Amino acid sequence: MRHAHNRDNSRRSNDAAPRNYLSLRRGTTILAAFAIVATLATGFAMARPYIKKKVFRGPLSSIGKVFATLNERRLSRRVKQGNSANSITAIKTSAQSGPWSSGSTWVGGVAPAATDNVIIANTHTVNLTAAASVTTGTVTVQSGGILDLSSFALTANTLTIDNGGEVKQGGSGTAPSGTITTRSYASNSTYTFNGTQAGLSGTHPTYGNLNFAPTPAGAGSFGVSLTIAGNLTINLGAAQEIRFATATTARTHSITGDLNIQSGIVVGSNGSSAAGSSTVTIGGKLNIIGGTFRGTNDVGDTTFNIGGNVVNGGTWQQDDGSSTGLFNINLNGGSSQNISGANAISFENLTINNSNGISLSRDVDLTRTLTLTSGDLDTGANTLTMPVAASSAGTTDVVGNVRRTGFVTGGGGLSFGNPFNTIAVTAG
Repeated sequence: MRHAHNRDNSRRSNDAAPRNYLSLRRGTTILAAFAIVATLATGFAMARPYIKKKVFRGPLSSIGKVFATLNERRLSRRVKQGNSANSITAIKTSAQSGPWSSGSTWVGGVAPAATDNVIIANTHTVNLTAAASVTTGTVTVQSGGILDLSSFALTANTLTIDNGGEVKQGGSGTAPSGTITTRSYASNSTYTFNGTQAGLSGTHPTYGNLNFAPTPAGAGSFGVSLTIAGNLTINLGAAQEIRFATATTARTHSITGDLNIQSGIVVGSNGSSAAGSSTVTIGGKLNIIGGTFRGTNDVGDTTFNIGGNVVNGGTWQQDDGSSTGLFNINLNGGSSQNISGANAISFENLTINNSNGISLSRDVDLTRTLTLTSGDLDTGANTLTMPVAASSAGTTDVVGNVRRTGFVTGGGGLSFGNPFNTIAVTAG
């Protein structure tokens, strides 16, 4: 019997890992406490966790419970595969809000190292108090998490902002700060500039939601064509100004969601020549909550293509009072659109290009050209007012109330909606 028992032990030693090893096969990932991860790429391998230089001998099913009680600083792991070792990457997850450099901010009590993968978890705000680096690692801001860079630079292989996550950038930098190889911002993530940036320039990724809320010393411009998968929200001081184009360079901006103007002065074009024009395409609504929405400051034209509603709760200005640039609004949504708001709206050029139609929930003025390309403009109980110098073009119509001012006896006929609906005063 003794010999049979020995043969059985011998068979075990040849066919399986020793009792103080965990047997792992190709592609297995070991997840230890505080997300210390070792991945075995090829072949049959063995991993032996060491705890204070004592071999863990418990069953595999209990290893997670053991690791979960350990302080990260007291845990290490060896992975054997032939004579070569596999690399180990730690995942550092925030335990609470606090400074990046503070161990108490992180599960396990140790701040991230250069090769770590970092996770900012839900409800936690982690702020930089100095430059931070996870050179070969990744940084992920999860939903509800906030990474506040302040004025410091982050170095990482990848920066990912999940839907509902946010990164804030202070300082004076006009492009996303730090050295990041890959930036991946989900469509409902948020990137906020809240430093002293007067404008934006340099290289920018596709944003989810972009908040532009700095406190600059003077006016600035978006000196780069922006692509925004969510909303653009602008929140400046009352006298601070941002332009979508300036000087002699044309800019084309794409906003899939809404343009929200909370405060400050937002200008379509500050171009000093016709070349300095801007085109801003808004998939959602133009929502002027406060502040001033102005068309042009100079010679350059501006065009806003708007797919949603127009709501004015601020100040609407065609220009700065002396500009010769044209302010064009093109309503081209895929479903019916509405113009509303507590405060006055005065269009310079307005194009109706929506087969589902546009409706008014307030009176509006139009001073230059109404272009009726597709769909009608329905005023309801409200009124569209056009002065004598204004005109109509296109093939559709205005349904409702059109008021023309400046009639001259014996003068030419003035259009009422469709350009073929005209009235002239011949006498009296």
